[in-house]
Amino acid sequence: MKDQLVKLFDACIENGSEEDLNALSFILEGIQNKVTEKNKIYLDSLLHMERIFDENSCEITVPIDPIFYNNLNILHGGITATVLDTAMGTLANYFLPKDLVQ
Repeated sequence: MKDQLVKLFDACIENGSEEDLNALSFILEGIQNKVTEKNKIYLDSLLHMERIFDENSCEITVPIDPIFYNNLNILHGGITATVLDTAMGTLANYFLPKDLVQ
């Protein structure tokens, strides 16, 4: 598996545009967030998601990066939906009785 990844990485580095390399860097930094346990799940890591929450609110931030743009060159609606879903899920888990939280 590692050899295959190295070949893929090398091909991307060799053939990628500056935009591709920026995207690759962003993605690898996200994976590193998961590896170092800054984030617990891959989606949070890949989105570079930060959470601030208390009993009354939940603030989720993700950097606005071209990797998240749609073909109109604006933030993809799926990213917005994912952030909203994460905020709602975080608060729902917060309010669950502690014996039901996994």
